[in-house]
Amino acid sequence: MRRRAEFAEAMDVNYFNAPRVARPSRFELALANENHQDQQAAMSLSRSQLLDRQLHGVRKHAHRLSAAKIVRRDRSSSNGTQASGLVWDIPYQLHQTWKASAGMPAAFSAYVNSWTKDWGQGSPSLPRTFWTDDQIAEFVERQYPMFFPVFAAITVPVMKADLFRYMVIYEHGGIYADMDTECVVPVNRWLEVSGALTRAQFFHQGKLYSGSEFLKRSGRTDFAPIRCVIAVELDTSLRGVRNFTSIQARSNQLCQWTFGCAAGHPVLRDVIAAVVRKIRSTSVVEFEFADVLEVTGPGIYTDSVRNYLNQHIGLAERDYDLLGNVSNPRVFGDILLLPEVSFREPDKTHPEWRDSLLVWHHFAGTWRHRA
Repeated sequence: MRRRAEFAEAMDVNYFNAPRVARPSRFELALANENHQDQQAAMSLSRSQLLDRQLHGVRKHAHRLSAAKIVRRDRSSSNGTQASGLVWDIPYQLHQTWKASAGMPAAFSAYVNSWTKDWGQGSPSLPRTFWTDDQIAEFVERQYPMFFPVFAAITVPVMKADLFRYMVIYEHGGIYADMDTECVVPVNRWLEVSGALTRAQFFHQGKLYSGSEFLKRSGRTDFAPIRCVIAVELDTSLRGVRNFTSIQARSNQLCQWTFGCAAGHPVLRDVIAAVVRKIRSTSVVEFEFADVLEVTGPGIYTDSVRNYLNQHIGLAERDYDLLGNVSNPRVFGDILLLPEVSFREPDKTHPEWRDSLLVWHHFAGTWRHRA
């Protein structure tokens, strides 16, 4: 069992002296743009402070990193409805993972086909990249060598899969989906079917507004392109669940079995940084499955998204309830937040959500046995 001292020593590296890779990662591209003054200031910091500074420094540049060359923009019209000007700015590319190229449960083949089939009527098949555990390790070592010691030391395989999903979408952009998810609506129709084009609410200065009212109050002439899509996993306030700790990490938890982002979106940079710091602050690396939700899974993911909205979109902590009780899509900057039914399963208790199901999660629970 490796102690914290050994683990921290592996992490406290000078990034500027890290091994070069054939194609720099987006972390490296962002850091390369730091000016000479920032680099000189960093030299006076301790190695631990330096790593933290470098991780935070990416925020200044990540918004400039665009996936425009590989993005198809969905400018669907909805007959002049309040948010018909919303633009989809996330690559139409699917990323999925499994232990190996063989040995998957038979049902998964049908689920994969639901994502990659040609839907017709302007909804072509979705390109898919499949990653095995070995390929994941190669990716992290090649693209994020400064994080590879952390990754390699993790003993619970699903925690590696968690960290990788954030990294690969941050690097390439696109949609991540667990293998036990079934695509019910083609991705290029998510804005339309979710109701984002007709009934979305937009956050501005602590309140939610209709599209037209948002434009009026914000002084904008158009909406920010949607560069990240996230759904509520389970809002216990809507379910009457009092003891939520028996089923999930947060009372209102965000879903990370399916999500999408443009490459270089800083919300995922913040998630990656939070996970790495969480691991570094742990006394040992011999994690148990009970640690998954908090260290790499939906607990820390939810916290990181909230913190990002707080620091960059102006969502005060007292307004975090705006991330709950979500019955209609909500837009925070360039992030689209969908109701829990969107990426979950058909919901008989809320018939008004029936037509808003985009992804059916079949809850195979294989993550508990991924070894």
